[in-house]
Amino acid sequence: MKINWGILVDKFGMDEATKRFEKLALHYVQRNYTEYEWVLTQRTRDNNRDIHLKEYEDGEIPTYLDRWAEAKYKQKSNSLRKKDIDPTILSGLIDGNVELIIFISNGSIPVSLLKRSYLGTHIKNIEVTYILKNQLENWLISNPEIYQEIFSEVSGNSIVKIVPFFSSLRTKICPP
Repeated sequence: MKINWGILVDKFGMDEATKRFEKLALHYVQRNYTEYEWVLTQRTRDNNRDIHLKEYEDGEIPTYLDRWAEAKYKQKSNSLRKKDIDPTILSGLIDGNVELIIFISNGSIPVSLLKRSYLGTHIKNIEVTYILKNQLENWLISNPEIYQEIFSEVSGNSIVKIVPFFSSLRTKICPP
């Protein structure tokens, strides 16, 4: 199955689609990284991250290594590019207190960019995790209440069912 991600822009416009995707990313990290309390950052001047740990927002200087998440919505589910990844990684390197960066996208990532991000983050032992299109879609389909909140419709209306090639073939066995 495949989600029609373009419907977010069609229904809400690009700015609201981006906000909704950030909310989806927040739900993902809240449900899958439950040992932390995550919150959205402000919309502008967010130091190239969309989500961070709640304690960081209180204005206290963290005495632990920080964790960030960055949401990257792609209207046509295409590939992430350097300009999508580099600012967040560079900000994490400059911050010096970041242990984990999670990129959440409905797109894909080329191997060359994976290597580039590894080389950059390896300098300061920052772990980078990518939650991409297939993994995110499978998770979203298994969480229909979140799908309904983000897409403002019942799960399935924007899901395109992909029929496997072999299931549509008919085979006739003829006796010799």
